[in-house]
Amino acid sequence: MPATVLAERVGWTGSIRWFRDNVNWLRADHRPIDPADRLTWTAGDVAQCDLWFPPRKILLEDGSRALLPVLVMTCGYSRFTLGRMLPTRKTPDLLLGT
Repeated sequence: MPATVLAERVGWTGSIRWFRDNVNWLRADHRPIDPADRLTWTAGDVAQCDLWFPPRKILLEDGSRALLPVLVMTCGYSRFTLGRMLPTRKTPDLLLGT
């Protein structure tokens, strides 16, 4: 809510500049905590998994070329990253890749 609206609601008759400055000062102390700021990870708690597709098709054993997905996993605590190439994007292959 803007400071001018607050001033009207409380019946402020003084300087709006002074009121606005003090409201901004108070807002900094009473701002709700962002839940993302409170997250801390211990080793092994969390990992982020994404699929990455290489820019080129890869030569397979039978001589054909295919664009295979790579499952990339990054640990939240250590930032250790691991990639594993998968034969398909289907659920069984994704689960086996983890």
